[in-house]
Amino acid sequence: MPNLLAPTVAERLAKCCEQVFVFGVMPGAEVTLRVEGTDYTETVPGRGHTFDLPRPLEAGQRVSAQQRLGADESEWSPEVVVEEVYLPPNPSLSEPSIPRCGTCVLAWGVAPGSRLILESGGGVIADGQANRYGERCLKLDDYPRGSTGVFSSTETCETPSASRFHIDVHQEPNVLPTPLIPEPVFGCQTRVGLSGLVPGSLVQITVTDSDGTDRNYYLRTCWSNVNANLGDELAVGDRITARQSMAEHDWDCNSQSGPSAPVQAATPDERIKPVIMQPIYEGDRVIQVTNQIEGGLITVYSRDDENDTEEEDLGSRSSSQFPEVPVSALRARQILRAAQELCEVIEYSDPVTVQPLPADLEAPRVPPPLYACASVVMVENVLPGAMVYLVQSEPHDTEPEYPIGQDWASGPSQAVWVYPVLTADSYVRAYQVVGGRTSPFSDRVPVDRMEGIPAPTVGDPVLAGSRSVWVRDIIPGAYVRVFDDGQQIGGSSVGMAQAWIPLWRPVTENSIITARQMLCLDESAESAPVPATPGTCHGPPPYEPEAWNDGDWSSDVCSSDLLRPAGARLHRCRVPWRQLRRCHRRRFGRRFAALH
Repeated sequence: MPNLLAPTVAERLAKCCEQVFVFGVMPGAEVTLRVEGTDYTETVPGRGHTFDLPRPLEAGQRVSAQQRLGADESEWSPEVVVEEVYLPPNPSLSEPSIPRCGTCVLAWGVAPGSRLILESGGGVIADGQANRYGERCLKLDDYPRGSTGVFSSTETCETPSASRFHIDVHQEPNVLPTPLIPEPVFGCQTRVGLSGLVPGSLVQITVTDSDGTDRNYYLRTCWSNVNANLGDELAVGDRITARQSMAEHDWDCNSQSGPSAPVQAATPDERIKPVIMQPIYEGDRVIQVTNQIEGGLITVYSRDDENDTEEEDLGSRSSSQFPEVPVSALRARQILRAAQELCEVIEYSDPVTVQPLPADLEAPRVPPPLYACASVVMVENVLPGAMVYLVQSEPHDTEPEYPIGQDWASGPSQAVWVYPVLTADSYVRAYQVVGGRTSPFSDRVPVDRMEGIPAPTVGDPVLAGSRSVWVRDIIPGAYVRVFDDGQQIGGSSVGMAQAWIPLWRPVTENSIITARQMLCLDESAESAPVPATPGTCHGPPPYEPEAWNDGDWSSDVCSSDLLRPAGARLHRCRVPWRQLRRCHRRRFGRRFAALH
C-alpha cells in the first residue's frame, strides 16, 4: 500500500472550465493531473493547488490526480467526469445592494467554468471564472465610486446570458462591526476563522508572537464568515486580532471597525479529534472526514473486521477544510479509523464499520413545487451516506439532461445546492449512488415561474445580541435578506420554508428587524417589522467534534485565499446547535442558512 493518500479533484467540473482545483496535497509534493490521458505535473508548495489548463475541458472527459513525495507515490484519485453545460445561462446573481466603498463583489448561481462579469458606466469593472460552486468573488480595484449601479452577467462557453442582474450601490456606515475570531485556535494551524464581517470589506489580521513582533495579513472578503489562509503556521501562544474597513486607502472611504478581542493560539488537544461521517458502504472510494484543521496531517487506518487486532496504514495526506478523502474501494465489515496530527499531538477518530450494500436502492423523491432561480432543491427518500445527484432538462423537453448539483446525504432528506440556478419551464429529477450502485431516477418535477413573490415573516422575539434571525414563510431556494431599520445586516440562500439567517453584526437593543426574499430579478415587499427585545445572548456553543468544522467551502475568494468557516463557530442567542448546522457542505458563508 502507498504511504500517501491520493489528493482530491474538486467536483464539479464542467465543459469549458479552464481550471481544476486539487486539495489534500502534501506541501512540496509533485502533483500530476490527468485529463483523459494527458498529464500535467507541477510541484505544489501548499496544501491545495489550481491547475490552469492550456485548453478548456470537454464534456465526458475523465479527470484524476496523483501525488508523489520523495519515493512515496499515491494511488490515482477517483475520476471526475466533466459535465455537459446547461445553455443559455441565467445572469449571475449577487447581493442586490453593495457598499459604495466595497473591495469585492460575490457573483453566483451559474455553471462552473462560466465567465462572471461586472459592468458599470458601460464598461467592465471586474470579471473571472466561476469555481466548482458556480461562484466567484470579483475583486474591485478600479471601481467607480460615484456609480449609482452595477450590473452582473454571465458568459458560458462563449454564450452570453440573455439579461443582466442590477445591483444598487449604497453608502456604508461610518463604523463597521468588530469582527469575531471564534475559538479554539491552535498552534501549527494555517487558517484562522472570522465571523461578523461585512461583505466587501478589507480585513486585516494581526498575529503577535511571544516577542511582541506583529505580522499582518490582508484579505478581501465577499462573505460574513471566512477561514483566512495565513500561509504561515501559528505558534502556540501567538495572539490574533482582526479589524475590517472599506477601502480605507480612498480618501472618502473611512468606514472601519475597532480591533477584535485577542485570541491566543492554544496547544492542540482532544478538540482536534477527526470524525468519519457515517454510514459508509462497501465499494465506496471516498469517505467524509470532518474536523480537519489545515496545517495538520490526516492518516487513515484499516482492520479487516472486529476480530482483527492489527491496523493497516492506508496512507496520509494534508488536512483540509474539505471533508472528502479518497481511499481504496472499501469492503463490508472493514473497520476504519482516522488520525489527525497537529504540532506533534495526535488524536484518533472513533472506529467506523463499513456497511454492506443495501439489497435495494430506491429512487429518491423531489417534492414540488420548484421555482425558477431557486438555488436549493430538497431531495427526500435518500439513503444516508449516499451521493445525491440532480439533473435538469431543457425547457419543454425531457432530453438531454444536464447535471446541476450533487451532495453527500447526511440523513433521509438532503438540501442540494444547484448551479446554475433553476430555469423556468424545465424539469428536474434526482438519483442517488452508493458504493458504485446507481438508483432509479425520481419522477420529473416541473420548474414554475412565480408571479408576485410574497414577503417572508420575521420570527418574534428577536433578542438583542443575536447573530442570526429566524425567518418563516420562505420560498424554498430563495435568497433572504435581513435589515435593521432599512440597512441590510445579513443574507442567505435558504432551502426550506424557515431558517436562521446569519447576520453580519449582532442585533442591538434599538434594532427594528425586517426581511425580504428574492428569486431571479424579483424581490418581495418587506416583512412586518419586529423590534428587538432585551435578552440574554449565549456565547459560542459547546465543542462538538462531529459538528464543529462539518463543512467545506469554496476556496475562490478574490485572491483564492479564503474558506468560509463552519456555522458552529458563530455566536448566537437561544439557538440549539444542531439547528444551526449549515444546510450544505459547500460551501458558502452567504449560504450558511441552517435548516430547521
